Amino acid sequence: MADAYIQHMKDVQKQGPYLLGGYSLGFHIAFEMARQLIGQDEEVLLLVNLDAGAPSSSNPECALTTSLLEFAKENGLPGLQAEELNQLDKTIRMHYVLKSLKGNIPPRDYEILNHVAPIWYAHELAIDAYFRKSLEKLRVKKYPGTIAVFSAKSLNQTAEGTPVEDPLGKSRTRGWDQLSSGRIDVYQIEGNHQTFLREPHVRDLCLRLETAIATSSSRDRNGALEDVRSSRGSEFAFDRKEVDLGKR
Repeated sequence: MADAYIQHMKDVQKQGPYLLGGYSLGFHIAFEMARQLIGQDEEVLLLVNLDAGAPSSSNPECALTTSLLEFAKENGLPGLQAEELNQLDKTIRMHYVLKSLKGNIPPRDYEILNHVAPIWYAHELAIDAYFRKSLEKLRVKKYPGTIAVFSAKSLNQTAEGTPVEDPLGKSRTRGWDQLSSGRIDVYQIEGNHQTFLREPHVRDLCLRLETAIATSSSRDRNGALEDVRSSRGSEFAFDRKEVDLGKR
């Protein structure tokens, strides 16, 4: 998929610098595109992450389970446990969750979920397969470019408004510092994974995205750590060189 997207992109713009980004699954595709482009000696000016988490470096399976647990809790199945899912083959876990939800939510809601959820879960399986194949290589040869992470401040909520806890925690870089040797700028946006793309939060997102693009365009090439600020709130920069120096 990344190969095909690169070819379509180059039909429009034959060479860099490029600005790439994606939301959720889309960022994982953009991440692989950026890696391939840099391998072709192209310049990727900025890689924009709209609330996509990296897999657990120690246990990629955990990320897949966590995503499905969050889905279940959001849709009225708070009692589902990881151990229950892990006993099943991962290709049938969504079917199991949907079967458990039937009768517990309004029929119309179930009809929509039964149509949309398998597509979403297929995306999750694709991410799982990609990282299982590539994770060790990604940890050894880390992405060297700048990443702007737009992270939703709130965890997802159930329909009743009850917060859904994230068993993995939500690191500020969403875990991408484990796969990147370059600079990571983090912009925290009000809302959760769905609502931060809607009014009124999307206005703040757009303003900060403009800041990220402008900053990447004007940033010195020496990788110096800069403060990033906006009138709507503060952000911080995660710089690998700065952290490594601090540990010595």
